[in-house]
Order: sequence, then structure tokens, then C-alpha cells
Amino acid sequence: MKPSGSLKILNKHPVLLISHEDLCRIKYIVDLAPQEAQWFHRVEREIHGDHIFYRIYEMYIPEQTCSAAEVDTSPTMMVNFYKSLKEEHGDETNEIMSNMTCWCHSHHTMGV
Repeated sequence: MKPSGSLKILNKHPVLLISHEDLCRIKYIVDLAPQEAQWFHRVEREIHGDHIFYRIYEMYIPEQTCSAAEVDTSPTMMVNFYKSLKEEHGDETNEIMSNMTCWCHSHHTMGV
């Protein structure tokens, strides 16, 4: 199947940027997790000319219940996730949460 057009956001071409180190973290989690897994990244957006650059960085892994086909996080787990971030990062926690806008998950052995 071929795309019927090109992807644009606000008439600009999106570009995803991720460091080699962060990509290695993703590969590590996917290799480590025996089933589905989920995590979050922070994202910064910059517009230059006719491109929107999304820089994906830092990885945060919440408590989760995993199976071969899905991953689940309860509201209680998310509250615990916030408390854990607050304990580790203190006053910076709200800033971290404000741009932790990339949610990712593996597909284990299933295709995309």
C-alpha cells in the first residue's frame, strides 16, 4: 500500500529526532520485556521553515501490568508514577510532566 499524499502538520513536514542513546534505551526495554511494555518520553517542538522538528528525549517507565497482547496502567499506578517522579525530581516534576507527551509501547512479537 502506498500513501495517497504526504504527511503535513500545519502545512509543515514533521521530522522526528531521537538520540542514539535514547534509541538504545528503547531497544533495551523491548529486548528486556518478555511481553508488551510501555514508556513515556519528553518532547520538544521547534518550527524552522517548512519543517516541524520533534525532539524526543528522556525515558520514563511507569508501573504496569503486561501481557502478550496489551499493557495496562491503572489510575493508582499513575498516581504512584507521579509520586515516584516527585521523589526523584522534586520541583522539576511538573515541568517534566508538562512535556512528557510521547507515549510508546512495544508490540512484543506482533507486527505494527
